[in-house]
Amino acid sequence: MSQENVEVARRLYPLGVDLVASFADREGFEGMWGVFESLVQPDFETVSAPGQIPLSGAGADDPSRPIFYGMDGFISSFRDWLSAWESWVVTATEFIDVDESRVLVLLDVRARSMTHQVEIPIEGANLLTFSDGRLGRLEIFFDRAQAREAAGLKD
Repeated sequence: MSQENVEVARRLYPLGVDLVASFADREGFEGMWGVFESLVQPDFETVSAPGQIPLSGAGADDPSRPIFYGMDGFISSFRDWLSAWESWVVTATEFIDVDESRVLVLLDVRARSMTHQVEIPIEGANLLTFSDGRLGRLEIFFDRAQAREAAGLKD
């Protein structure tokens, strides 16, 4: 099952997607969601690693480690976060088969601040947990070492 999960993960990360532009274009976003809908559990969780990304919005159970449920939670948390950015371009650079249910996705992010107009390179990661061949949990990290540790991998 793990190789199938890697293939699903690859489909979740189209090359060089600007999340700011994607979220702003409602029609384009709905089309993108239509593709992803079959790849995620209806109540999938989006989790920000502790001290990493200050996601907020409706659905945050614990402000120190917010968890959002389903696509509505994902959208509300990211729309709030992305409002401070002119662009947030995410490119998956590596897919690591962690175990039967998890895939670690290494990411290069090129973010441009709306306030300072400065491009910031970020080496992040997402730890994906699958259930029945669909994404059940998305954990977001800005620190690859912390992501590897969460996945039980050594540097």
